[in-house]
Amino acid sequence: MDVELYPATYWLILFYGTVVVVGIVGNGAVAFASYQDKRLRNACNILIALASVADCLHVAGHIPLVYAFVSGHLLMNTSDCIWVELLPIIGQNSGCAFILAIGIDRLFACFSPFLDLICMVPSNYLGEAKPTWWIVSLTCCLVAVAIYAIVGIRIKTSNMRGHEARIFKSLLLILISVICGYIGTFAAANVITARFKEIDFKLGVLLDLFFGIPINISLAANYMVYYATRPHILF
Repeated sequence: MDVELYPATYWLILFYGTVVVVGIVGNGAVAFASYQDKRLRNACNILIALASVADCLHVAGHIPLVYAFVSGHLLMNTSDCIWVELLPIIGQNSGCAFILAIGIDRLFACFSPFLDLICMVPSNYLGEAKPTWWIVSLTCCLVAVAIYAIVGIRIKTSNMRGHEARIFKSLLLILISVICGYIGTFAAANVITARFKEIDFKLGVLLDLFFGIPINISLAANYMVYYATRPHILF
């Protein structure tokens, strides 16, 4: 042994060894059942399966611990330990996220039962979530404008030329395009929806598709902007 430990420690290692076997077999069975049975492929059960896979990775992180006690070499270099425990750490953290996602899924199921809809990006923002999302997106773009302004001033004052200046020009044009798209979409949504007292399903689908035109044009134009400003990078 590399170090001396309390006798009770070894009983705890036995416990963790048992956890590894039971945890991997049990959680693996849950994940496999979700894969095997088509009836278990709804959103909630998929989240449960993913949480089970994450838990498998988590408990697998005890394997090096058990092996260290069995082999008698307890200590390991920090950098080696990071790589050995990388997947278990991912499982540990993602498991918590999946548990939260399952809870949120059940919350919606209880208080706002899911309805059939035409699946597109705006359809996933219900109630106040949609205008909130637009505001947050537009705010991010405006913050980006301030940051790009600082970068532009820096490039100009430092007389930066060549590669860095071309990159900045390309990104600036894309930013302007995206911001114009968001502003166009946001403005159209606010002006047009204000004219309707009630928006039914058919009108809602039409408006969502119409409002998305400016932002989607700006997103699709990225390649053309890059090609126009830096053609040698794309071919």
